[in-house]
Amino acid sequence: GVVALFGMRKYTTMINILLILPLVGSIIMIIVLLKSPAVAHPSWDATWGAGMWDTVVRLSKQATDHWVQTPFNMTATLMAGVGGLWAYIGVTAASYAGGEVKNPERNMSIAMLGGAAVIVFYYVVLSIEVYRMYATPDGSFISMYCNVFQHKDLWGQLTAIYPHAPNPYLPVFAAALMPGQYIFQFIVAISAAIWLMNDIPVFLIVCSRQIFSWSFDRMFPERFAAVNERWHTPHNAIWLTTIGGFIGVILSFVSERGIAGAWVAAMDTTMLYEFAVVFGSLAAVVLPFVRPDIYERGRRLSWFGVPVITIFGIISFFANFWYLFIAGTWLKATTDLMLQVIWMAAGVAIFVGYYIYNTKKGVDVRSIYQQIPPA
Repeated sequence: GVVALFGMRKYTTMINILLILPLVGSIIMIIVLLKSPAVAHPSWDATWGAGMWDTVVRLSKQATDHWVQTPFNMTATLMAGVGGLWAYIGVTAASYAGGEVKNPERNMSIAMLGGAAVIVFYYVVLSIEVYRMYATPDGSFISMYCNVFQHKDLWGQLTAIYPHAPNPYLPVFAAALMPGQYIFQFIVAISAAIWLMNDIPVFLIVCSRQIFSWSFDRMFPERFAAVNERWHTPHNAIWLTTIGGFIGVILSFVSERGIAGAWVAAMDTTMLYEFAVVFGSLAAVVLPFVRPDIYERGRRLSWFGVPVITIFGIISFFANFWYLFIAGTWLKATTDLMLQVIWMAAGVAIFVGYYIYNTKKGVDVRSIYQQIPPA
């Protein structure tokens, strides 16, 4: 938060520095997963304990109601795509600072399209390679390990023999392929955590710019639209976001017990994001027809007379509407989904409250959203 006060140049420098270690860890992970599957069994035992591989296989066969090896099906693939979608949210964060980017037409296109391509490549390659490495005649060792982990009684038997048996995360399986190479194992092990930590500075920008825009549109206290004269940053919005972030981290950790809470928070974020994107997709569909003055200022592409932005808007609407429900199935109706309702209701209450307040002051609220802010 403090660094964000001093402008985007210094802030992006900090983000790029934080990018180095997880990037190195990811590269190491990809390289090590290119090994022959024959090394997986001995490497696992050398890393986590002699005989652990066979113990996992034996215990897994005692219960088959979790993580059963199944043929490929598109439903499971799309369900797993929720995690990839959550990762893609970080790429879209750049659009919130578009007005602070030099040559946004070129740089934003490279950043968002390039970022999406890198994420797709990274997720697909890692998914294919890690399951290739741990394939066995009896099925995937990863599925067997997760099967044991899902059964408390079986996991208790395993940890009684191997007290340091790790939870089944991707870096665990990659690090196991480098027995004795402790520095590389450490870098790989923490890379996933640091990737997640890198979301924090990015979304501080997203949230602070959203608060600034609400205030600029008179839908939030106007003091949060204040901009520092020297650094040209919305300092009050940044401070509010920083304080809110601290509170959110504490609440997430306490209510959901650490790592589990982080994953639930990710699903909460995905569902809220999808809810907003559904309306954004509809806006893209009608933009050329409802606001041609805005549409004609950009690059106008059409296919058989239909604006390309409309076509992609329709595709985006159905895809994101589907994922909105998929993300919801990951959450508990009595707690997580109720929290979603509370957040959305709070947003509606703030909007309606300021709508009434501005209307009573004689402000034409409709005209606020019909104006294009100055560059």
